[in-house]
Amino acid sequence: MNAGLVRFSRQTLVGGISTGLVYLRSVGVMPLLTRSFGPEGFGVWVQLFVGAELLAGIAGLGLNFALLRFVPIRKDPNESVVDLLSALLLCALASLGLMGLGVLSGP
Repeated sequence: MNAGLVRFSRQTLVGGISTGLVYLRSVGVMPLLTRSFGPEGFGVWVQLFVGAELLAGIAGLGLNFALLRFVPIRKDPNESVVDLLSALLLCALASLGLMGLGVLSGP
C-alpha cells in the first residue's frame, strides 16, 4: 500500500477516536449532574453547556478538523508551519472578537 495513505488513515483513525472520546465525556458526567442538580438545575446546566460548546465551535472555526485534513498533505514543513500559524492567528482573532462581545454584553 501507499505509505502516505497508510499514515493518513492512521492519523484519521486516531483523530476520530479522540474526537469521539471528547464527545462521550458528557455521558459519564450526566448521572452525577442529574443527581446533584435535580431536573431544573440540570436543564440550566445543559443550556449553558450547549451555548458554550456552540461559541467554542464558532470561535475555533473548525480548526481541529481542518488540521486533520489539510496539514498531512503538505510535503514541505515550512508550508505546514505557515499554514498552522495563519490558522491559529485567525482563530485567536475570532476568539478575541467573541470574548470582546461577551464582555460588552455583560452587566
